[in-house]
Amino acid sequence: MMPPDNYPASHPSYAPLEDRPFICDLCSLAFQRQHDLKRHRDTHKGEKPHMCNGGCGKTFTRKDALKRHQVGHTILSTFRPAADKFPE
Repeated sequence: MMPPDNYPASHPSYAPLEDRPFICDLCSLAFQRQHDLKRHRDTHKGEKPHMCNGGCGKTFTRKDALKRHQVGHTILSTFRPAADKFPE
C-alpha cells in the first residue's frame, strides 16, 4: 500500500506496510497500533463533538486537534494589544 496522495512517501514516520498491521476497512490507511486505527475510524463518522470556546466556533473530531487549535487562540491573545491600552 502506498501512502495517501497528500502524504509524502519519504516521510520518516510512514512505516512500511509490514510494520502497520492494522488497516482501516473504509480507506485502507494502515497503522502500527490498534489504538491508532480506532482513533482514526472515528474520523469517518463525520461527528465533530469538540467545539472551540475561543469565539470562533470551529469544531473538531478529536480532542487533541481542538487543543492544538486553542493554542493558536492563546498565542494570538498574548500578542494582540488590548483595545483599552491603545485608545485611538
